[in-house]
Amino acid sequence: MRLRFFILRRAITSVLALFIITFIAFLLVYAGLMKEPQQIKIEFGANTSILSIYLRYISDLFTGNLGLVPEAFPEFKAFPLSFVITLLLPDSVQLIFVTMIFSIPLAIMESTIAIRRSNSTIDVALRVFAFFFYSTPIIVTSFIIQMMFARGGLFHTGLPDTGAFTIGLKPLNFVHYGVTYPTHVPIVDGIVNGNFAFALSSFEHLVMPSAVLILWTSSALSRYLTSTMFEHRNAPSVQFARSLGYPEARIVKLHIRRVSYGPTLSAIGFVFGGLIGWIVVTEVIFGYPGIGTLLIDSTEYFFFNGLATCFFILGIMVLVLNFISDVVNIILDPRIKY
Repeated sequence: MRLRFFILRRAITSVLALFIITFIAFLLVYAGLMKEPQQIKIEFGANTSILSIYLRYISDLFTGNLGLVPEAFPEFKAFPLSFVITLLLPDSVQLIFVTMIFSIPLAIMESTIAIRRSNSTIDVALRVFAFFFYSTPIIVTSFIIQMMFARGGLFHTGLPDTGAFTIGLKPLNFVHYGVTYPTHVPIVDGIVNGNFAFALSSFEHLVMPSAVLILWTSSALSRYLTSTMFEHRNAPSVQFARSLGYPEARIVKLHIRRVSYGPTLSAIGFVFGGLIGWIVVTEVIFGYPGIGTLLIDSTEYFFFNGLATCFFILGIMVLVLNFISDVVNIILDPRIKY
């Protein structure tokens, strides 16, 4: 029963947080429009109060009538915004999913090596590796990856450094306006339509942007998990297990690493919150279509509904990931008060 009240309380606070995020986005764009000519203000509705614009947006959001993309946009001109969201969101979700799938095992592997082979050469190398990619801005890491692995790069891998896929000379019946069908996820749509060459091309386009995000996310997670494991390394239960003669590998797996998952889960929400912010930067640098590129275009062309909707979607992603980490942490450790 108490868990149900916790979920309800978190849901209410999350909804309030979403409205605050979208309202802040409106305030920022409105402040920018105050410096523009009067005709632009009238075109974008800035000749009325910010509160009336915001309330009108909330009404349109619940009805799904978010208006059309401005003609000044580089892509999807005069398309319904709700339709554009359904086209671009799957690409961003795909990027997040791939990053999470690879980052968590890598972080566990790095932390296990650090605790079992402390101060060894490989441990020091991994710590330097994690510290470098965690502290280095994503922009710098992206340029490093491009210079090393892109076409014409240092290692001549031939990996494409822009876009989500390559269509080629032959027209494809499941690609329209640069969007794949039916799922809008290029890799999945290539497999569903039996075009494995297209799916491979989509995977190649995904390698570098996902690698940049995986390097940062796994480094951040490994630092949290490693520090927690070192705190539990000399706990009474661990010392008792050693006195019984259990192998060190079993002790690390059952008595150190498993206990450390709970505190690390509390930090995962913050890490993936940062990840979603870095996705915007990564999509722009690699020209990868997604919510991040739509957010930047909406900011550049003062598109109220586009900017607020992008903040709304990114806010939902952050809050959902934090909510899941909190619930899982409570289930794993009943001692937590909520």
